[in-house]
Amino acid sequence: GSTIFGNSNDDTHQFYGKLAVGKTNGTDTLKVQPANSQTVTLGMRFNYRTISTSGLTSSTGDYIVGFGGSSNIDFRLLSASTHNSGAVLVLKEESVARAAASNKITIHPSSPNTIDGDPTYILSGSVPAISLYSNGANWFVF
Repeated sequence: GSTIFGNSNDDTHQFYGKLAVGKTNGTDTLKVQPANSQTVTLGMRFNYRTISTSGLTSSTGDYIVGFGGSSNIDFRLLSASTHNSGAVLVLKEESVARAAASNKITIHPSSPNTIDGDPTYILSGSVPAISLYSNGANWFVF
């Protein structure tokens, strides 16, 4: 059967003990175990977006951003506080053509945020990638 909790975005529901959702071949599809602070899932899928034009900004729903096209791209990160502490972004050059043309992808954090203390970050190399996390005040490479 179905279970519906609340009818607005400000509803809060607290559960105590283990929570399991669904089964695949006898194994919980999603399991939350408060006793050891773990969330276990059989597979994960994150939001993916591809960008091939300059001047776009990250969104709070972004996780993986792939850069296509062959021209220079300037990409702005929303503020670290808007993305919240613990937010993770994976940014990946997907175009061999851009690298061959010596064009760049420049990542700009929203002011006054930085990326590892720097006001910009340029993806360089052969189809490079960068993984970032937010501490709520700035962005850091990991």
